Amino acid sequence: MASASTQSEDFAFPPGFLWGSATSSHQVEGENTANTWWRWEQNPAHILDGSSSGVASAWIHGRWRDDLDHAAAGGQNAHRCSFEWSRLQPAPGSWDEEAVQFYRMMLEGMHERGLHPFVTLHHYTDPIWFADRGGWRAPDAVKRFSEYVSGVVERFGDLCSDWCTLNEPNAYVLQGHVGGNYPPGEKSLRSAFRVAARLAEAHGAAYHAIHERQSVARVGIVILHYDLMPAHPQRRWNIRLVEVLSHLVNDFFPDAAVYGRMPSLFGRSRRDLPQDTLDFFGLNYYTGVHIGWSLRHIRRLGLYYFYPPDAARSATGLVALHPDGFTRAMRWAAGYGRPIIITENGVDDSEDALRPRFLVEHVARVWAALQEGIDVRGYFHWSIVDNYEWDKGWSHRFGLWELNRQTQVRTPRGSAIAYADICRNNALSQALLRRHSPSRHPQGTGTKRLR
Repeated sequence: MASASTQSEDFAFPPGFLWGSATSSHQVEGENTANTWWRWEQNPAHILDGSSSGVASAWIHGRWRDDLDHAAAGGQNAHRCSFEWSRLQPAPGSWDEEAVQFYRMMLEGMHERGLHPFVTLHHYTDPIWFADRGGWRAPDAVKRFSEYVSGVVERFGDLCSDWCTLNEPNAYVLQGHVGGNYPPGEKSLRSAFRVAARLAEAHGAAYHAIHERQSVARVGIVILHYDLMPAHPQRRWNIRLVEVLSHLVNDFFPDAAVYGRMPSLFGRSRRDLPQDTLDFFGLNYYTGVHIGWSLRHIRRLGLYYFYPPDAARSATGLVALHPDGFTRAMRWAAGYGRPIIITENGVDDSEDALRPRFLVEHVARVWAALQEGIDVRGYFHWSIVDNYEWDKGWSHRFGLWELNRQTQVRTPRGSAIAYADICRNNALSQALLRRHSPSRHPQGTGTKRLR
């Protein structure tokens, strides 16, 4: 905590607020050869730069120590990682003890460094054996996942009690079953709804499997919030289009977890899921887009999008700086009545030209949300180090630390220094905000104390 004299000017966060960074197994470990993403990336046409994950950030070879050392030295007190299902269970019902020991060692390393672990149980990757048996459409898919989750808690429950069941199931469905950019590469609305329904069931089953084995567990789901805005706000049909799309892509999984209901494209809305299977809300936010519809885009269901015209963008064009959407996302998540963890927020920026501003403006919005009474408990930046960015390969760099793929040498970017200042002081200083965002400040006074 910063001293009283500096706090008088800073945007202070509550004691115990979680500051961390996030990673996922396939993106940092390397040599995950038994999952669907490894098989997918062997076709260079599937990846923007034609690359493969290869050794990734070499966590499987021990480089996790370097990155967690950097996180701890930078004042972080938590880390969100994921377990690779295909590594732990290379065959149905079979557990790899070497993989179990690897993850135990990593969790022990977090505790030794003062990093509170959040573990994600499914982060985009499926075991090949699971996919080849029908994947999430298979009748026993939920049972298979629940058995895996139960085994994880039995083996790691002494080292972790905060679990994220599914990472961005809405994006998993949209990219893999509507857009065809992720495995299995489908473009079918019928398939998308069937898989989404099965994933919603899987979350509920995992929630109960965890709580049956660990009374102190906190279980959440991680949702990527798409901040959708009408391309033509003066046209009622465009406003309605955005409302419908937002309901489908944003509300689907939280509605299932909290209220036990989910919409269906074919037939009546299902309302037979268990309710209240959410202890915290994991919120991922990156950017916002304007959405419209035109026959000229009929190959994409008529939909087209563009970023807010005045928003700064990353050099690749992937992410636009739109913190207003972040505020809306937190208010939306707060409507579900659960504590919120910002589980991902970041920007691809190999030159680190936009990231410092992106970082401070979004952290400022978290502070402002707390002033509104929104129950945000933590912020995890994506990511601690450059990693393999799914269908973008190595062309998009999200790390606070730059990675040299050939040497595996890590080099801190300026944003790593800025984030360390925030984490160490549990506050966003006025000086840091002025340095990186001179024209933008959160509304209200920095002297207000948080509850």
